[in-house]
Amino acid sequence: MSKPPETKPFVYFDTAPLVQLYLYQANLTEQAQQVFLSAEQIVVSHLCLPEFMGAIRAAVQGKGLKKNVAKRIVSEFRESWTAFLVLDMPASIFEERLSSAKSIPLKPLTRFT
Repeated sequence: MSKPPETKPFVYFDTAPLVQLYLYQANLTEQAQQVFLSAEQIVVSHLCLPEFMGAIRAAVQGKGLKKNVAKRIVSEFRESWTAFLVLDMPASIFEERLSSAKSIPLKPLTRFT
């Protein structure tokens, strides 16, 4: 009996590990790097692109990332973006979450613990 061909997984990545991968390559865990490189398909949320751009902008403004380095990182990410499987979330889901959040009473913060 022949062995079935080995398949590579589809892997969902949230924005935070992608920022680590592109911005702080040396600090990303070895396991996360292996998962990213071995995945057949990287799956991301459509929110990942604006979140990623915001994180890079914040790194330029607050952490001293040089603009030329930021431009290179954004260019690399945009190139990768075309190969990602981007999950689009219907607006109705956001509306549901917003109405749910509005129904939860908020208590004022009186002290830090």
